[in-house]
Amino acid sequence: MSRMRLMLSFFAVWFILGFNTVYAEDRALIIGLGTYAKSDANLPGLDPTLTVIQEIVFGRLGFQSGQVQVITNEQVTSAGIQNAISEWLIRGTTANDRAFLYYYGHGAQIKDDNGDEPDGCDESLYTYEGNFLRDDVLTRLVSSIPAKEVLFMLDSCFSGGAYRSLTQDTEEATAMTPSALSIVCGKAANLGQRPADNISPIDERSGRVLGMTAAGENEVGYTSNKGSWFSRALLGALKSTSEPISFVQMRDLMASTMREFAGQRYISPVPQLFGPPQWLTRTLSSFGRVDSIPPPVLPTPPTPPVNPVLPTPPANPAPPTPPVNPTPPTPPVNPAPPYNGDPNAASNNNDLLDRILNRSAFRVEVRSTKTTLRVGEKIVIDVRSSKSGYLNLFDLGPDGKLYLLFPNKFNQLNQVIADETISLPSSRVGNFSITAAEPTGRSRVLALITTYNVNLYDATLGALIAQFKVFGGQDAGSVGRSLITTPDSNAADVKQHGAGQALIDVVK
Repeated sequence: MSRMRLMLSFFAVWFILGFNTVYAEDRALIIGLGTYAKSDANLPGLDPTLTVIQEIVFGRLGFQSGQVQVITNEQVTSAGIQNAISEWLIRGTTANDRAFLYYYGHGAQIKDDNGDEPDGCDESLYTYEGNFLRDDVLTRLVSSIPAKEVLFMLDSCFSGGAYRSLTQDTEEATAMTPSALSIVCGKAANLGQRPADNISPIDERSGRVLGMTAAGENEVGYTSNKGSWFSRALLGALKSTSEPISFVQMRDLMASTMREFAGQRYISPVPQLFGPPQWLTRTLSSFGRVDSIPPPVLPTPPTPPVNPVLPTPPANPAPPTPPVNPTPPTPPVNPAPPYNGDPNAASNNNDLLDRILNRSAFRVEVRSTKTTLRVGEKIVIDVRSSKSGYLNLFDLGPDGKLYLLFPNKFNQLNQVIADETISLPSSRVGNFSITAAEPTGRSRVLALITTYNVNLYDATLGALIAQFKVFGGQDAGSVGRSLITTPDSNAADVKQHGAGQALIDVVK
C-alpha cells in the first residue's frame, strides 16, 4: 500500500491532558467489531478495549456524551461504516470543529482492483457481513470530513494479511486465520516466535491529521480478553507520568510496552505515528492549538499627566557607591530543543542505536547462533529484512565504541534482497570471522537496512581497525546524518529504513 494511503490508517490519538474545552460541534465516532456473522472471525477483548477508548475520548479529550456515537458488531457493515462517517462526522462537523474516528476489528490486505497501489494490494477493513471496505473508499470519506482537526484511530492489522492475531492470554499468543479471511495479498512479517525491537518512523506529510496505527507494514495486531495491546499500551503511556509528554515520546512508550507484552517468544507489532511536524514534539495539552495560541497580551502603559511636575534634583547629587566585587549577570540558559527522535541529534552511540530503532519503518530480524559468548568464541549473525535494500551491521560494545561489522574490508557490496536470510560471515558475504573480544559485558548487534544506498565503510567517518570501521561516541551525530535522510514529500519513492537488534553477552 502506498505511503499516501497510510494516512487513512491512522490510529488517531487526540487526547488532550488537562484541556477540557468543548467545541460546539465536536464529534467522535467509535467503531468496534468483535462478533462477526461468520463466527470463526470473532475477536476477544471488544468490551475492555472500548472502555479504554471511551475513557480517552471523555476523560482526556473532553468530549460530551451527546458528541460521541458508538456502533458495534452487526451495525458495523460496509454500509453502516460509510453511513456513520457521512452522517455523524461529515455532516456533523464544521471547519471550526474536531473529529475523532476509531476502529477496532479485522484489517485485511486484498488485491488492488484499480492499479493505484504500487504493491498491488489494497488495505481494507473486514466488516461484519464479510465484505471488504477498501482504502479508496476510506480515503474519500476521511478527506470529506470538514473539521479542522481530524484524528483516525486504527486498531487492527494494518498491511499484514487478511487476519488478526489473537491472544487468550498475553503470555500465549496465537495467530488466527479464519476461513472467512482466506483472501490475502501478502504475508505478515511478524508472525513467528522472534523478539523484536523496532519502532515506526514519523511520517510528516499528513497535513491536518495526526494519528497512529496499531501495527506497521506487513504486521498483524494483537488482542486478548484483556483488550487490544494497542489500547492498553496507549492508556499505560498516558498514566506513566504526571508530566505532559509529546506524541513522539508517547509512541516510544507504547512501543516499549507492546514489546513487553510480546516477551521473548513473539514479534511485537510496530505502532506507526503520523502527523504535521510542528505537532509531533508538542505536549498533548497543546496539540491541535499550535496555530491558534494567541500572543501574550502586554499591559497597557499608564497615561502620563497633562502637565507633569518634575522632581527637583539635589544640588550636589552623590554618585552611587559601586559594589566591591560586582557579580556579572548570569547569561540566559538556552532551553533544550524538543525531543524529536532524529538520529542526527544522538548524543552517543547507544542513543544513536535507540533512535535508529525508533525510526524503523519495516521489519528487520536479527538472530545469533548464541546469546552468550566466551572471549575468543566465534559467532554467526543472521539477518532477514522484509524489504530489499542496503545492509549496515553494527556492534556496540560495553566500551561505547561502535563497530561496523559489515560492509568491511573483505566485501563492500552490501545490497540485500527482501526475505533473504543473510548469514555473516558466509561465502555469500565474505570469509571473515566475528570473534568475541574484551571488554566483557552486553553488546548490541544492530542491522540497518536502507532502501537507499548507504555504505558506511566507504564514508570518511570513523577509523579503520583491521577489517572493520570503528566509530567513537563523538561520531554519533555524524553517523546519524550519514544514515538517515529526510523523506522528500514530493518523491514517488519515499526513502525508508528498517532496523532490528540482538543482544549478546560476552563473558570470560
